[in-house]
Amino acid sequence: MIKIIKERLPPEVRVARDAQNLLIECCVEFINLILSESNEFCDREERRTIAPEHLLKALQVLDLTLFVVLEYIEEVYVAYEQHKLESMSSHPVSFF
Repeated sequence: MIKIIKERLPPEVRVARDAQNLLIECCVEFINLILSESNEFCDREERRTIAPEHLLKALQVLDLTLFVVLEYIEEVYVAYEQHKLESMSSHPVSFF
């Protein structure tokens, strides 16, 4: 997280250690919120693995599409579809 902070800010800007720790704690809580909602979708579908679709549904249900800005949510879907295609082509299925 600290690396991301340093990459996104101009080099002359510094972030206090307390601010870094607070930001990290906020990120942890954000991830917990999304995972909790995603897990509910898994339970409803009687699945044991959280899939990307569950995460995307959680973002929508929690109305975090506004938080993630609507233009970026479309990029998330496109990136996910591209990842699925790349995963299928890099892991050929063998029937032997």
